[in-house]
Amino acid sequence: GDFLTNMDTAMDTVALARTRIGARMNAVDLQRDINGDTKFNMENTLSLIQDLDYSEAISRLNLQLTGLQAAQQAYVRVQGLSLFNFL
Repeated sequence: GDFLTNMDTAMDTVALARTRIGARMNAVDLQRDINGDTKFNMENTLSLIQDLDYSEAISRLNLQLTGLQAAQQAYVRVQGLSLFNFL
């Protein structure tokens, strides 16, 4: 009787240990997947930065600056208008 009780307790202990190890392995696998996704995203971003076509980037920047200056000038002109200017 004692032998069977001890065996049952030992099997329960082994099952509990396997459950804990399985949970930890799942957590490790999940973290590996997350790390892999993060690594892929970082490599992709690094590639975009390193593969930058500087002449195209400068052209886009100049175009955006021209648009910004035009918008600022339009705002200054509209801001100076008032109802008294029309009377």
